[in-house]
Amino acid sequence: ITDYIYPRMYGKSHQTTLMLIYPRDKKIMKGDFLNLTIQDLDIGLNTGEVHFKIPLNLIINEPTIQFKN
Repeated sequence: ITDYIYPRMYGKSHQTTLMLIYPRDKKIMKGDFLNLTIQDLDIGLNTGEVHFKIPLNLIINEPTIQFKN
């Protein structure tokens, strides 16, 4: 992970959103899934270790922002 954004909800919501910023590695993008494991050592989320299995087609075909000139 290059960076992350974790908005603090201060208990006002039962869920949260975490945005991860990562570099794309062509070796990793060849599979079907991206297996992501986050160990809560430095982030401070108090979640322990969590695992995510993300289909790579969602990342490869992600929407782009089209800016008008």
